[in-house]
Amino acid sequence: MRVCSFLLPATIIFAATTGAAVAAPVRTFAQFTQLPKKSASSKIVLLKNLDVVKTTSVTTRTPVFGPVRDKKGKVIGTRIVGYSSATTKSTLVTPRSEIYSTNGVSTAFATPIVNFNYIVPVQAPFLPVLVGPQKAFFSLESMSSVTPTKMMVGTSAIYTQIFGPGRISFTRTAPIQLYKAHHQPNGAARSNLLTISFNSAELVATGGGTIFSLLGSTPAQTLTYTSDFLNFDNATDYDFSLVMTAASSALSIAALDPTLTNVAGARTFNTTRADVTGGFAASAVPEPQNWALLIAGFGLVGVAARRRRTAVAA
Repeated sequence: MRVCSFLLPATIIFAATTGAAVAAPVRTFAQFTQLPKKSASSKIVLLKNLDVVKTTSVTTRTPVFGPVRDKKGKVIGTRIVGYSSATTKSTLVTPRSEIYSTNGVSTAFATPIVNFNYIVPVQAPFLPVLVGPQKAFFSLESMSSVTPTKMMVGTSAIYTQIFGPGRISFTRTAPIQLYKAHHQPNGAARSNLLTISFNSAELVATGGGTIFSLLGSTPAQTLTYTSDFLNFDNATDYDFSLVMTAASSALSIAALDPTLTNVAGARTFNTTRADVTGGFAASAVPEPQNWALLIAGFGLVGVAARRRRTAVAA
């Protein structure tokens, strides 16, 4: 498992890297942060416990035998004189949890707005529009039915849980429309800043802490990156790291009803909300001069405007 170490606290880095060798670092090309809290809700990720708990009660009746006597009081046999009963409860827990973005108020799936940044130059025609933070709709959704594993690091309990499949996407709030030189609209507007599909990812959390991370890395996990503005044809390895902070409530494993038979380790995390930031990387990300244009011969309105100004000057 490779991680973007500048994003993770030391305890989480340790837990995330102990299971596999750390590969060579890859090139970070994008990152995102939340909008200032005054303009957007801060709690945009929800980790929800969806365990299915099925309790079965079984009552057994055991006959109680007493003597059968003849007229002289001699015991000549036995007979059922009553029953004793005992009820036992057993619990079957099917672990299940879900992590997805929310609007900070409702528990329904939503797409919060975040600041998304390319930290490598984009193709020249897109540069005037895509420079600096891009306000984007952020969505994240994944499901897990795997029981979390626990590892003690000193006095801290480190939990990991495998999620997937899942999807992360950043869609520009104002799509970029491509035009011909004479300003005739051409085709659909472009808005997919980045979309990541993953078959699995690893959630790492400290028990009782307020920070947890969702990590994905190839080749251990299958990740697919797509974008309307970057070409990933020459990329071979991918990494992402989402870091959720200020979790409320703190991370913990949901407790069983104490009156039921305990099923050790068969619970997922309790529901919590958290702020989220993250970074994305790929090896062999093509340099700007090698990025292919989305549509040959087309550019943005700004390109056409410069051409008109040049013609007037001539």
